[in-house]
Amino acid sequence: MVPKHTSVVDAFRILNLDEDASLDEVKSAYKQLALKTHPDKNPDNEDATAQFQRIGDAYNVLQKHFDRGSRPSGGERGGSGPFGFSFYSEDGEYYDDDDDDDDDHYEDDDDMDFYRQEFLSNHFRRGGYTRQQYHGSHHPEFCHQCGTTHGSAPEVQESPEEYQARIRRAREEQEAATARRAQEEAARKAALEQEREREKKESEARQKNKAKAKKAQAEASRQSAKDTTRQLLQRTQTLRSAVFAAARQGEAAKVKKGVWEDAIDAAGGEIKRGGEEFVKNLPKDPQETLMHICVRKGDVELFEWLDTHSADPEERNKEGLTPFHLALQLGKMPIVKYFFDNHPPSDDYAGIYERPPSKSVINVALESREPEAVWAVLDKGLASKEDMEKAWSYVTSNTCKQSFVKALGAQKGPARLDEITNLLVTYGGFSRNKEPRETSHKTNGQSGSHDTSRSPTPAQTDNSDMVEVVVADADEDEDSGAEAKDVVGPRLLDIPKVVALLIFSWHALILDMYIMCSALL
Repeated sequence: MVPKHTSVVDAFRILNLDEDASLDEVKSAYKQLALKTHPDKNPDNEDATAQFQRIGDAYNVLQKHFDRGSRPSGGERGGSGPFGFSFYSEDGEYYDDDDDDDDDHYEDDDDMDFYRQEFLSNHFRRGGYTRQQYHGSHHPEFCHQCGTTHGSAPEVQESPEEYQARIRRAREEQEAATARRAQEEAARKAALEQEREREKKESEARQKNKAKAKKAQAEASRQSAKDTTRQLLQRTQTLRSAVFAAARQGEAAKVKKGVWEDAIDAAGGEIKRGGEEFVKNLPKDPQETLMHICVRKGDVELFEWLDTHSADPEERNKEGLTPFHLALQLGKMPIVKYFFDNHPPSDDYAGIYERPPSKSVINVALESREPEAVWAVLDKGLASKEDMEKAWSYVTSNTCKQSFVKALGAQKGPARLDEITNLLVTYGGFSRNKEPRETSHKTNGQSGSHDTSRSPTPAQTDNSDMVEVVVADADEDEDSGAEAKDVVGPRLLDIPKVVALLIFSWHALILDMYIMCSALL
């Protein structure tokens, strides 16, 4: 705390100057200390206001000191303070020295504006000298009425109480400013927190909207993909049904176009999974393939083309028949031959020739009533011994004979049945002279028994010393129309009958060789 009556020596010491320092040095020192100790630049220093006031008081003392030393004597009036205050000239005219060259030093200084503003607003306003006070205390008043200069006004002094009150007010203002800054900082932090919370909520809302939009987009994509798949399935099924219809009508060119150009799969049945709703007329056999249809039509050329364009010859229809089985059943021997040439029976093509679930392969061939089909099965070893025994029982039955006659006529039917019988005799080792019987009749008051044993073949009979044959007597029952035969005990025949039997056996052998040669050709 520096009272108003601070001495000049103390003032120089407060400003860290020597007593012979010039006014410019005083101004420069004050400017630096004022900028350094200003309360606004030292908000955390409680003594900043007192220090700033102390420096200001020291500067006032030195300012007065230099002013007294440069003031004109006698009645001279005028003069200027360190800040270009106005003063009176010798002729009594008032003018301002703001335009003097002395201010050029401060105009070039970057901190002079701050110095002037802070000093005037904080020092002069708080009890320092105003421009009018400076004139009143340092310049005599000139009376224009009497033409004389009156005495100067007394200098205003600040009491210690006023000084303490001013310091207290400054401290209170500083504390209030500190509290205000704290409130402003708290408000700023609160506003920042609110802004962060708002941004967080907006970010969460954006994320939710983004997820919702993404979910909606995914759902739309799934629905679009579903619609696209359905349209593609409808188109594919429509084209596929058209290809199958063309195959049933024998239009091979349309079938090839659909498979080659429209990418219709040559394998599988007509209806693809999920395509039932797009088919107007459902097929009788949904498992029937294009190959099965070609077999029924007997189109060997289209069958071969399908086989080389991804068709599957192992696929079966609803009866469990592969295209090979169907060709046997229908007697389509060119297709059967194509299978043997291009897919020979082996483990690699076992699926083609494996027997159907309900019947054997030779039974399928017997349904064609084609001796060549039966020969193909026997020659390729597709019939087991058990299958041949069952086939022999069937071909030697009246039921088989009647079915051949009904299907092929009275002349052609028995002839083909006889050829098939000879094939079974050749490959199965069966004898024509011991055939299974369906019925029996009484001979000499005794009922005959059904003999299922096999005897040597005719070729084996020729080489025996004693020729024994089983002679069967056949009688026709007029009421039932059924044929019955009884076995009479073996007996030794005479030479003519043996010769006749040998001739018959050779005839049968020649017939078998003819059938085999025909099949090979």
